[in-house]
Amino acid sequence: MTDVPQRRARAKRSPAVATSSVPSAGSTERRARASRPGGRASPPEAGAAPRASLPGASSSPERPQGTAPSAAGDKRANGSGSVRLRRNTWTARLSLGEAGRRTFSLPMCRTEHDANARLEVLAELSRHLLAAGQIVLGLPLLEQAAAREGSALRDVRLAINHLCRGEARARASGETTFAEFAERVLSGKLAEQYPDHVKAIRTADKYEQRLGHVLDVLGPVPLVRFTLDHADHAMSRLPAHLEPGSRRNIAIVIHRLLSLAAYPARIIAHNPLPRGWIPKIENNKAKGYLYPDEDQRLMRSQMVPLCFRIYYGFLTREGMRADEAGTLEWSDVDLDRGAVVLDENKTDDPRAWALSPDVVRALRAYRELWPDNRRVFVGPKGDPLPGCHGAERFRDHLQSAGVDRPELFETTESRLNIRLHDTRATFITINQTEYR
Repeated sequence: MTDVPQRRARAKRSPAVATSSVPSAGSTERRARASRPGGRASPPEAGAAPRASLPGASSSPERPQGTAPSAAGDKRANGSGSVRLRRNTWTARLSLGEAGRRTFSLPMCRTEHDANARLEVLAELSRHLLAAGQIVLGLPLLEQAAAREGSALRDVRLAINHLCRGEARARASGETTFAEFAERVLSGKLAEQYPDHVKAIRTADKYEQRLGHVLDVLGPVPLVRFTLDHADHAMSRLPAHLEPGSRRNIAIVIHRLLSLAAYPARIIAHNPLPRGWIPKIENNKAKGYLYPDEDQRLMRSQMVPLCFRIYYGFLTREGMRADEAGTLEWSDVDLDRGAVVLDENKTDDPRAWALSPDVVRALRAYRELWPDNRRVFVGPKGDPLPGCHGAERFRDHLQSAGVDRPELFETTESRLNIRLHDTRATFITINQTEYR
């Protein structure tokens, strides 16, 4: 009986013990609201003892699971990042200052090593943009840098350098760059759009070769912001070994593209390059030509492939321009009557003439060897002639045939080495003899 009061006393104390050890549902909800942003913490219950902290635990409120750490040491430095494989595509995520954390797709990367290498490139470019305060404007350029290779990536680097130096700014959506407009012209799309004012370029490879010297500078420049300074800067960076004639040809292409951009394309109000900008050259150097015995030596040489000998022989006997002969098709040649009809040519002056009898005989025999060719003159692999570096190949073939006259292969202040175009001078020389 003496134990009954003690048991009753313990029973009365048990609710208090349970309340202090197990938080009620209401108190749990209040603490959860306090942990949320904007939530209000409830005042401590009267008489409630402070909770003991675990050894090493922080006295700050516990962070809900899944939230980001708030310590300053956990943040990535601006310009740094990491790579990750998402749905079989590598991505790079970088910290970009006021632009926040951005994710860039890396479609050209196949391995983690490739992705990390491209991450280093993006980190380097982003640090330049951050230092120049142009990170927001440079975001589209970083996206292009993540997805481009080779010369396209080089153009993006150049555009970012211009942006960081204050020489350019990111182009607005819809602005056409010099490179984009050049592609429209060379592909024939502009000629299709304006057939009354623009003619398709028949030798686009030559224009591409000339533009290749300046596209790294002019390519990313929007046409509406193209200035005379851009053109002068591009010309000043041309290789020193280029001849004045080659420099002039490059300037002509630049000027022509800008003229087309003004009209009929109407992308710009006027051509920013003034009259007289295209450099002038003195055309008083002596040119080379072949003597009849040198022409015979070239035609008989087994060291020169037959397709080239037929091509050179046709040029020296008919006087046609090298490019025009390269585009000649069998449908333009009437071997029965021994005539050729050239409707499309450099001067846009359709003309026809009778071929020399020896040329007709050679072309008949030549066609029997390759009856399926559409063009008359093609290289050993079916590529059109003269192709790139045609003049250099012509000089190599002359030397292979034993033609070694020194003035044909040297360029001085008063003389040019022999070119394919000089076969027209050879045509005059041969016609003045009894060779025919």
